[in-house]
Amino acid sequence: MNRDLVMWRLNKARETFKEGEELLLLGHYSGAINRFYYTTFHAMRAVLATEGLDSAKHSGVIVLFNLHFVKTGKISKNASKTVSNLFKLRNESDYLDFKVFSFQQA
Repeated sequence: MNRDLVMWRLNKARETFKEGEELLLLGHYSGAINRFYYTTFHAMRAVLATEGLDSAKHSGVIVLFNLHFVKTGKISKNASKTVSNLFKLRNESDYLDFKVFSFQQA
């Protein structure tokens, strides 16, 4: 395991979460959703790095996370549902025209 890489990615996740909180408080819900998704993405990559795993694609990171951590019971199935929901919301917020989000969704 590359401890420096794990810590780097966890710190990136923390910073990104703070950005999401700031955007949320400012009422920029689409931006907050984006940052909260990336918080999760960086955290998943940190977890994958503990096993020497990574992927160049977001879908690959999610698949590896589910395969090596959720299906093995190391991380709850609820976490997988949260990741899927965040991925869906982030795609909608980044790519759908006229999509408006609420504070609760963000």
